Amino acid sequence: MIWRNINAKSKQISNSFGEGVNTFLDDLYIGSGELVDCLNMSSDSYPAIEVRKDRRRLNLPRLSNPKLLSSRSDTHLHIIDGTSWKYALPTASSWTTISGTFNSYAGNLTTFKTQVAEHSILGNLNEESDVLYSWNGSTISNLTSYAPKSNLYTSHKYRLYGINHDKRTLEYSAQGSITDWTTSLDAGSLDVTNARGNITAIRTYQDHVIVWANNSMHELYGTSANDFILVDVSNEIGCIDNKAHVECNGQLYWLDYTGIYLYTGGIPVKVSHNVTKYIENINWNYKSLICAGALGNKLYFNIPYGSSQTQNNRLLVLDTIKNKWFIEDGSFVQFVSLNEKMYGLDTNGYIWDMITNNSTGYDSSTLIEWNFTTKPIKGSEDIGTISSIREIWLDHNGSDDSVLNLGYTTNISDSSFTSILDNDDFTISTYTKIDKKILPLNLLNNFNYIQFKVYGTGYQKINSILLDYIYYGNTD
Repeated sequence: MIWRNINAKSKQISNSFGEGVNTFLDDLYIGSGELVDCLNMSSDSYPAIEVRKDRRRLNLPRLSNPKLLSSRSDTHLHIIDGTSWKYALPTASSWTTISGTFNSYAGNLTTFKTQVAEHSILGNLNEESDVLYSWNGSTISNLTSYAPKSNLYTSHKYRLYGINHDKRTLEYSAQGSITDWTTSLDAGSLDVTNARGNITAIRTYQDHVIVWANNSMHELYGTSANDFILVDVSNEIGCIDNKAHVECNGQLYWLDYTGIYLYTGGIPVKVSHNVTKYIENINWNYKSLICAGALGNKLYFNIPYGSSQTQNNRLLVLDTIKNKWFIEDGSFVQFVSLNEKMYGLDTNGYIWDMITNNSTGYDSSTLIEWNFTTKPIKGSEDIGTISSIREIWLDHNGSDDSVLNLGYTTNISDSSFTSILDNDDFTISTYTKIDKKILPLNLLNNFNYIQFKVYGTGYQKINSILLDYIYYGNTD
């Protein structure tokens, strides 16, 4: 009887890591190119995977107490820094202060346009004593006491809509006015009768006003008291907070406690199955921090991931065209899209250009750290045979100062990985290279499953990993 004769050889290639993460299914059953986890990667070169585009910090001075980021006239960034309201061009190196006399602030900035003027509307918390402010480009005004005491505002068809501090009444101004909330048959209010919980968010989408409560969604049709109809879109799906919704590629997205939903009319559809692990581990005690942004076909939700996390620390990123999910790092207060750019205000008070056209592997002067973890790869399908990996081939290219490493584990219930290839084993080049590593037979031998983690810093694009197997067994 002869043991451990070579029974067969085979090659196995994985070349579609751009499929992104899938945390919905068991790791063993996700697609062949899908990932168990990743950080700071993208599908921009699909089916290959590459490090995400660089972020660039603007030259604007750091804010000491960042509270809000918004825009005006598709030209200027507006921020709240502690008790100060300021604005600047993204290319500027200083802020201009509109007012520095707010006692406290945690609100929302809305643009209201008429045929002759543009007003930036600033609403504070949902409290009865709060004040609504307006800035017309030159003068800041304290609006009438009849305006809703709220940070929940949107504008539509020359009316301003706001949620009263009772968190269930939708009020609307007279047409063309931001101060008239009382004129009969022009201004008025609607009770959101079937709101499930407090109203949490409001916006305009596809020529309608959308209102969310904790666990319901409502859509207002019409433009005046004569034709207003409030439709209950869902009695189960709500929005967690007023920064957690955004329009991307003409589609409306928002975060409910159960996931991220898409709406274009009709019935909302959940699109976040692949990032279920992240949503299930949000620290909901800090849901008011969650913010959403979008640019082109990319959708972003910044969340506090982890039961003890008190700041946003992970970005859930969806390529809405390819329908691929990726995870990025970062802690941001709010996002705004302006002139085909998406800007983010981070928790340290800096403004960032979130998606540049560059792939150098740097966020300003800081190297990007990245990684991705493959699904567990099965060895031999035959009972009684032993799998051994003889050679590993990696097809890649990257920036000259990037670092590339490959780790493995044969215990897929263990989250730790042992290094098998480090930067000295790779030819780091901006041109595509295929590096080969011949392994001793006793290194990756006699396993049921093997899992790989590719990690490093700087820019890298991974096209494929090829494994050269030798199978042993009892040939008696």
